[in-house]
Amino acid sequence: MDFSFTEEQSMLRDTVAAYLADHYDFDKRRAVVTKEPGWRPEVWRAFAEELGILGAPFSEELGGLGGGPIENMVVMEEFGKALVVEPYLGTVVIGGGFLKHSGHPGAAELIGGVGLVDRRAPVRRAAGAWLAATLVAIFPANVHMARHGERFARTPLGRVALWARLPVQAVFIAWVIAAARRDRDGGDRVSRSPR
Repeated sequence: MDFSFTEEQSMLRDTVAAYLADHYDFDKRRAVVTKEPGWRPEVWRAFAEELGILGAPFSEELGGLGGGPIENMVVMEEFGKALVVEPYLGTVVIGGGFLKHSGHPGAAELIGGVGLVDRRAPVRRAAGAWLAATLVAIFPANVHMARHGERFARTPLGRVALWARLPVQAVFIAWVIAAARRDRDGGDRVSRSPR
C-alpha cells in the first residue's frame, strides 16, 4: 500500500503552509483570541477566496474541490502547526460533513442556502447561481406533478397546491438571484453603480 500524498494533496499542504507562514504568527493569534469573535474574518475570507480550502472536502458537484477526509486531514495538520483559531473544524468538517453525509435529498440545497447568506460575494454568487439553476431544472417536474395531480395529491386542496407552487417557484428564483447579488452591507449591488 502506498500511503504517500497525491500531487494535489501535497500542493494543498504546501499552499496552506505557505499562507499560514506569511499571515499567521503567534503574536497576532494571541491578540485575536482575546477579542470577539475570537478569530479573524479576513483570514476566513482568505481561506475561502484565496485558498479555496473551505470547499476542499466537498465534491465538485457541490462547488468543492472534490476532496474528502484526507484533504481535511492535510488542512487540519497545517492548522494545528500554526494554532489556527478560525472555525474550520466546526463549520467545514463537522457541519459540512453532516450535511454531505446526511443522505437527505435536500442536503445540497441546504448547503446552497448556507452559501446564499454568506458574507463573501463569490460564495454568495456561486450558491445563488446553483440554487437558481436547480429551481429552473426542477420546474418541469413540478409542472408534471400539477398536470397529473391525481397521482400526487390525495385531496382537491392538495391538487390546488401543486398548481399554486408553480408561480411561487418563479418568486423563489428571483429571490435567490437578488440575494446572491446583494453587496456586503446588505444593499443591492446594482443600485449603487454610478450613473
